Amino acid sequence: MFIIGNFMYKMYSDFFKSYEMIDSKHLNLLDDNEGSMNLFKLLTSCLVGITLIGCASKPIPPTPLNKNFYDDKNSKISVIVTSPAKVDTYLFGADCLLCYAAAAAANSSLTSHMQTLPTTDFTNVNAEILKVLQEKGKIAEISTASPNFEKLKSFKTKENGFADVDYRVLKDVLKTDKLLLVQISRLGASRSYASYVPTGAPVGSVAGKILIVDLNTNKLELYMPINVDMSVQGEWDEPKNFPGVTNAYYQAIEMAKKFVLTQLK
Repeated sequence: MFIIGNFMYKMYSDFFKSYEMIDSKHLNLLDDNEGSMNLFKLLTSCLVGITLIGCASKPIPPTPLNKNFYDDKNSKISVIVTSPAKVDTYLFGADCLLCYAAAAAANSSLTSHMQTLPTTDFTNVNAEILKVLQEKGKIAEISTASPNFEKLKSFKTKENGFADVDYRVLKDVLKTDKLLLVQISRLGASRSYASYVPTGAPVGSVAGKILIVDLNTNKLELYMPINVDMSVQGEWDEPKNFPGVTNAYYQAIEMAKKFVLTQLK
């Protein structure tokens, strides 16, 4: 294992330096055996991540808010906003295992910084959502429950306008009639690659979806993808705090929040 790790560590150190993708301030893998083991662990993590990229289900078309949504003053709606466990750096286009390992190492300083930022900068939008709903006469609450949405079974129907997973099982859990869910899958910075080579600077990035689903029927009353990328103004590569990327990230958060609230107007 150490022999393989040393070989890959040496190969990628030389590769990064020859292409000037990173320098000593970015190559934070340690020397000798410990560095080899760190790289070996990184490659293993990358393999798991790439393997989990499976076939996507048929996408749900964007569905604007049901025009009669606010006419129903009696049904109760619960609000849940979820996000990844931590703010992170997302790398796209580095599709092979070693490509991804190279890209991850090249952006390790940025990743370390992004992971220090709190996810609550976005998830606190739940209070703003609640305010909008209540001002329009809805019976609404912020749910304190934490359902495992990944374990919900798929929902099969030939009709359009329904969720692709079965949210109906949550009706008794949440003790509500409808669910407003903002589910964020990407929160942080993203960067595009062509194999080993970056094709641009990192951008502030927020992606996911907002939906409202009737827990009696599983019918959608709103479904919109969220996809916000904000470019860095000026220099981005400024460790340790990366102020340009951080500012772009917070701009992306504000744009994503605005987008979410606009869907409810």
